[in-house]
Amino acid sequence: MAFVALMNLGNAANLQLNFDQGTFSGTTTGTFTLTGVVPAHGFGSGGYYVGSTYINQYWNFSTQYDTPVGNSFANDFDFNLSGYASSGDTIRNGITHPVYSDIGITMWIYKSLNLATLQVFIQDQPNPNFDINNFPHGEFSLNMTGSFIGTSSVGSGIAPETRGMTLANLGGTYVNQYDPTVPANALTVSVAGVPEPSTLSLVFLAATPLFFRRRKSC
Repeated sequence: MAFVALMNLGNAANLQLNFDQGTFSGTTTGTFTLTGVVPAHGFGSGGYYVGSTYINQYWNFSTQYDTPVGNSFANDFDFNLSGYASSGDTIRNGITHPVYSDIGITMWIYKSLNLATLQVFIQDQPNPNFDINNFPHGEFSLNMTGSFIGTSSVGSGIAPETRGMTLANLGGTYVNQYDPTVPANALTVSVAGVPEPSTLSLVFLAATPLFFRRRKSC
């Protein structure tokens, strides 16, 4: 049975992961699409050396979310997603930045830290001109697709299915840690056959006192 995990970023934005199996194993593969607006709060770059010269290949931006209230993750559950063979565009300040095809996206969910991090990779040119003055609250409009490899475990390498966990355990509303009271910045996860939270429920969850925390930008 194939499951679909749909992660919505705001009202129209979504990260859609199509898994080829219904339960976790050591490695899960499939395809994804990511569309909509991502409020980014961290950035970096990467590349390689040719002799003593560093060749910059890509930039990346990221944002962090709280794992859902009442989510049925095991306390020591970890989920890691890496996108490969990705394509598409990101737009910031009216400038289009192609997706870096070798990576695309990464995502981590750490139950022990109550944390989910989404990271997107774009090509070095055009240079996004990230700097401390204009980046910490920058937004990117995304439209990308690709393939992924997801790995997950409970504790020291224990397969999640041995604890009764399926893809449905990823469901819920992930509130942006930097803008917890803005429903449009939340990331919601649903599984095929399970209704997505309504806009009203997003407003309610975003207003829950647990989320009235603001962290410093990275």
